[in-house]
Amino acid sequence: MELDIIHLFRIHQVSLTFSVIPFVCAGDVHDPTPQTLVPLTREKADILRHAHQDGTVDIALHGYSHQTTTRSEMMEFAGVAYPIQSAKISQAREFLQLMTGAQVTAFVPPWNRYDADTLRAMLDADLSLISADSRDDAHGDALLRYLPATCELANVRDAVEHARGSNIANPVIVVLFHDYDFAEVNSTLGTSSYGIFQETVAWLRMQEDVRLLSLSEAARVIRDLSVERFLKWRGSWQPVY
Repeated sequence: MELDIIHLFRIHQVSLTFSVIPFVCAGDVHDPTPQTLVPLTREKADILRHAHQDGTVDIALHGYSHQTTTRSEMMEFAGVAYPIQSAKISQAREFLQLMTGAQVTAFVPPWNRYDADTLRAMLDADLSLISADSRDDAHGDALLRYLPATCELANVRDAVEHARGSNIANPVIVVLFHDYDFAEVNSTLGTSSYGIFQETVAWLRMQEDVRLLSLSEAARVIRDLSVERFLKWRGSWQPVY
């Protein structure tokens, strides 16, 4: 599926962001007990490296192992001591950059959960852009930029129409999707198919008022990704930012 998605975006000559787990746990990510970790394989790293080199894939850091630390709530970092968060995030970014050759500046926290110490740990690791939902806290460090997820794959066209009717200047739609959103990968959870995805991307490319950008590209062209903008939008539950 990853190869098919990369091929599609390469054909359309646009970029998307892959959020990558450097050391995924070998068992159940919902189980907080100690587990063996599986580092990103060379095969996957080469796929990412080549797609990044030709401008198709932007690479973001998606946690350390994506394993929850509690059973009551799914979260890898929130509530964890700051030194541990800092060490894990720095090690994860260093490994991901080494494996892919990419300069990684964006962080996508597993289950969208983070706390103030996570944001501090991001800055320790030279990560300046966070993309999550609006549940958790934010702070006003001038070096941090916020580009929250606003909609899922099945809602993209509705989000575009909503943006057209909004009073937001230069509205942004951040589409979050996983492999299991495709019926070809998960027939139970899948809400779309690769064929529908192809049609959606082609439709987006035909819209004169829509630009398809990766997270890093968006961060370069959008002037205001401040904490003030995030806090103003937070809790509005609108499909645009």
